[in-house]
Amino acid sequence: EGDFTRAEESFRRAISLNPNSSIAHLRFANLLVDRSRLDEAIKELQRAQEIVPVSPTNAAVLAEFLLLAGQYDKSVEYSRLALEIDPQFGFARENLGAAYALKGMYREAMLEFTTLSQQPDFYQYGEVGLALVSARMGQPTEARQLLAKLEREARCGRSLPDLPFNIAVVFGVLRERNQALAWLQTAVERHRLRLHQLEYTTDFSTLRSDSRFIQITTLVRDSRPANSFGKDTD
Repeated sequence: EGDFTRAEESFRRAISLNPNSSIAHLRFANLLVDRSRLDEAIKELQRAQEIVPVSPTNAAVLAEFLLLAGQYDKSVEYSRLALEIDPQFGFARENLGAAYALKGMYREAMLEFTTLSQQPDFYQYGEVGLALVSARMGQPTEARQLLAKLEREARCGRSLPDLPFNIAVVFGVLRERNQALAWLQTAVERHRLRLHQLEYTTDFSTLRSDSRFIQITTLVRDSRPANSFGKDTD
């Protein structure tokens, strides 16, 4: 309901009653990151990971937040851990490919995204990852060719929930401002955009001064939060 103060109080109460609940730490971390408190969120996830070290969800979400914090080597470490536990965990492979791309390890990133594109439940994230790497490598034609099919699927509603946001990221890398903002607006309309995605994604640096981006950020900040990723394990 958007009452973040009471939500935080409730999480802290839950953790005080059971400090060893990894679910409480994981969900609290999701609240903290959406309140622009990334360092605190990482600490909560590290605690969740300590409590249940065999949870692929804990490891993968920790990898995601480390990625947002620019700790790419650590992100790779936890993504690999999640995949050791569950080799089919597409979210972890997506994070791993993204970390490699940000490290400039394009060959490794291509390999991970190619593998992901072969998973029926995650193939769109694999293909958008390949477009992202192509864009980073200075191959805009290849990136746009990959995006064209994904855009058609997203417009028809045949897409994974976060695909519009991911398409926006690629357009951000391509410095195509209008396209990036249009897909961010689509993500807002589908209630699939979270504040931390806007605040910590480096590929939106060229958009931050745009009044439309500021408006989207304000709208997301003031709205009810989108559903958090993943299933919980404790």
